[in-house]
Amino acid sequence: MKNIILSLLFLSVFSIQIHASVRTNSYNILLEIFPENQSINVQANIKISIDPENIDSLVFYLHKEFSIKEIKSDDNISYDFKTEESSPYFWMPDARPLWIKLENNKEKDINVQIVYQGSIKDLKWKTTNMITESWIELGNYSAWFPYNPDYGEFISSVNLEIDSSYLVTGMGQIQKSGNAWKIEQLKPASDIVIIASKDLKTFYNEDHSKSIRLDYVIFNEQNANETIQDAKFIVELYKNWFKPSPEVQFTIVVVPPFPNRGSYHRKNFVALLQPEPGVNISFHLIAHEIAHEWWNSAPTDNFEDWLNESFAEYSSLMAIRDQFGIDRFEEWIQYKEFSSRESPPILQPNTNTRGQTSTLYDKGPLILYNLEKRIGRIKFLEFLRELLNQNIKSTDDLLNLLEGITSKEIRAYFENELLK
Repeated sequence: MKNIILSLLFLSVFSIQIHASVRTNSYNILLEIFPENQSINVQANIKISIDPENIDSLVFYLHKEFSIKEIKSDDNISYDFKTEESSPYFWMPDARPLWIKLENNKEKDINVQIVYQGSIKDLKWKTTNMITESWIELGNYSAWFPYNPDYGEFISSVNLEIDSSYLVTGMGQIQKSGNAWKIEQLKPASDIVIIASKDLKTFYNEDHSKSIRLDYVIFNEQNANETIQDAKFIVELYKNWFKPSPEVQFTIVVVPPFPNRGSYHRKNFVALLQPEPGVNISFHLIAHEIAHEWWNSAPTDNFEDWLNESFAEYSSLMAIRDQFGIDRFEEWIQYKEFSSRESPPILQPNTNTRGQTSTLYDKGPLILYNLEKRIGRIKFLEFLRELLNQNIKSTDDLLNLLEGITSKEIRAYFENELLK
């Protein structure tokens, strides 16, 4: 069994080794958005740390429709934007590799400036990221900024210029400065999300706490306050159960009901899809997305994504049990049992692909539920905390940890469940 898991992990580990000598430290971006023609102008200043003995080139991924105007650095460089190639990341399907050759570089810390412009119209996920006159939403799904996931997390500062009739929100600290907006992320993260609309409204909790901010277009204050109350309850619950953390400040954006899109989480940020008019966002959805504040370390483009999605989903079910009682919780378990009947196993030999939806969101949580029943809630929570404390990113490391906390018999049982 261990050999099977190790073979499944080979490709992702190989990728990590390739880029281990490169780290993106920060972005300082000047951004202009032109909603009327769905285009942007960007000057991205990127600070990068490298191992100059082993690295002589960089690769970023950028939207295929952009036109590169200039790339410069402290030393001589050359570049090639390979728009004919495909993206290796399923969640950035419109991205293309931008190769930057470093000419005789001997420095560990380098600065690269990339100037480009173009439209964002041809998107595979047309409603998850978009530029329209009524709603603007940019993030790494659209590859609007030069990004390589293997180069690690970064801090960022964006100075945004846009028509003065637009209001702006997104990841990090948001403030208007003159005729422009400043969006800063002082904590390392893996995305730069910017949202703008002429109709945007902001709501804080009725006790005037600034720990959770909610932005929306078509939502009412009662539902907004209920959403914030649910989020505060869930955050405190997870902080007690999981890895201790400092005060968590969230921005929650309620996205208008566009078709064929979902909700997503980024560090201290959640975009939640608007339900039917007059209906509040479900506790379950809020709990799942907030859980990703803890469950987010594993790769997202292969089977290991179950360590993100299944654990976030079961965390949301645990929160439902705590808030609404055992009967509601067991209804969810029965639903998962029915939905996962035809689901493939989490671990499949000779494949490194991402699991199916039913496997990630139904079968995986059920396996965790059965483990909790077998080892007890106290031991199960200890197991979850240690997964987070040790920043476990692979199933093989998870199994080793489980054996250490419980026994070889429990490990064997759990391995078998992952293969069913």
